[in-house]
Amino acid sequence: MFAYLVRRVIGMVLLLFLLSVAVFFLFNMLPGDPARLTCGKACTPSIIEANRHRLGLDEPVVTQYTKFLSGIFVGRTFSPDSPEPIRCDAPCLGYSFTRHEEVLSIIARAAPVTFWLAIGAFIIWIVTGISLSGCNGCHSPRTCRHSTIPCSSCRP
Repeated sequence: MFAYLVRRVIGMVLLLFLLSVAVFFLFNMLPGDPARLTCGKACTPSIIEANRHRLGLDEPVVTQYTKFLSGIFVGRTFSPDSPEPIRCDAPCLGYSFTRHEEVLSIIARAAPVTFWLAIGAFIIWIVTGISLSGCNGCHSPRTCRHSTIPCSSCRP
């Protein structure tokens, strides 16, 4: 039993690592320049380059990924050479420069609403599924007698 649990935990850690690699590199392959998106309409090449440096986009992709991964466990400092560096404590999923707050706090604020939305969708899914399955079983006169769910299409 212990060996099974160890295999499952190792598989889970490996899966999470591969998932983080895939998501990180897929986001890096998206078209568009995040440095250009952060400066609005009045972009000059010098502002774009400064934003690229501030976001760490001027570094190799592997270095960006290792900083992202280490930020999850030990935190991260954005714009370390600027007069006001931004410190993101662990677990740091990133920093929103448009909202000027950590991404984890944005997710934490949206989590309760998302949870209750998922619960509502689950209830609608269950009620609809049970109702339709009861109605579906009533199309045959033989199964209609054994149906426990009342349905208007059931005629004994």
